[in-house]
Amino acid sequence: MEIKKVYLKGQEEAKGWNNPNKIIIHHPEYNGSIEGLNNIMRNMGYYMIGYNFYVRKDGTVYEGRPVWATGANCYGQNNSSIGVCFEGNYDKETEMPQAQFNAGVELIEYLKNKYGISEANGHKHYYNTACPGRYFPLERMLKSIDENIVNDTDTTDVPSSDDSNKKDFSTNARALVALDPRDNPSDNYSDLGEIYKDERFRVLAEVCDKGDFLPIVYWKDSEGRESGKVWVRSKQDYMMIDTYHKVFNVITELDARYEPSPNSSRMGYVTNGERLYVHRIEGNYALATYFAGNGYKTAWFTKKYIEKI
Repeated sequence: MEIKKVYLKGQEEAKGWNNPNKIIIHHPEYNGSIEGLNNIMRNMGYYMIGYNFYVRKDGTVYEGRPVWATGANCYGQNNSSIGVCFEGNYDKETEMPQAQFNAGVELIEYLKNKYGISEANGHKHYYNTACPGRYFPLERMLKSIDENIVNDTDTTDVPSSDDSNKKDFSTNARALVALDPRDNPSDNYSDLGEIYKDERFRVLAEVCDKGDFLPIVYWKDSEGRESGKVWVRSKQDYMMIDTYHKVFNVITELDARYEPSPNSSRMGYVTNGERLYVHRIEGNYALATYFAGNGYKTAWFTKKYIEKI
């Protein structure tokens, strides 16, 4: 599934949370680019487009508001849905181009599988509105999606994983929502797969101060092997790392450092009683991952103030 990512004004302001359990289908009563639709919604008072995905009439799919952020696509559903918007005004336009229809079916199938969602329907199903329009082929689209998902589950061509190898794959964290593994710690990235809700993975033992991103590896079931190094969002609502240690006997705070040395610059700090995950011990220092407000970070701490619990 190819999903294009372009810069959208206001995307830096993305905030909140979303734990999607449904996909809501829309039309914007607009024809044009996602940048143009983004500008319209900004002029309406939103910081950016409210929909998570935008399907053009030529079948091109664009990412809009991040799925992890609180949405703006349906009143009462903005913390529990993914909004998919189809270019056009289907109160007036009587036919949807086949390329757009096919892309929409593929996208919604992809999102259902990625996020473990079974429910999809039009905006009007959740709110008193005519959206996605009287001529939108909603029933035909939903039927096509359901038929394709049933057919997909019958295939015998999916490679099976090597369970014996997977048993040797060590983990130290769990996804609280579906995560997008990416090639770099930013929102300008290539999507490298998917980590499903409740799937376990391993945060790498390396110093990290990359905002709310952490380097990890995860198990690729379809290939029967662990992934290479990827990055995921490390907000506390998105993932949870195992915490078998805690800080003790600290009067004020314990410094988090970039290197295992008292002369190293300071990354941050932890307080007495705070829990963390220790990757390894080197001399008088412990390399550990801790929660730093916006997301998890990994740094060096003085070992004598950390105890196993």
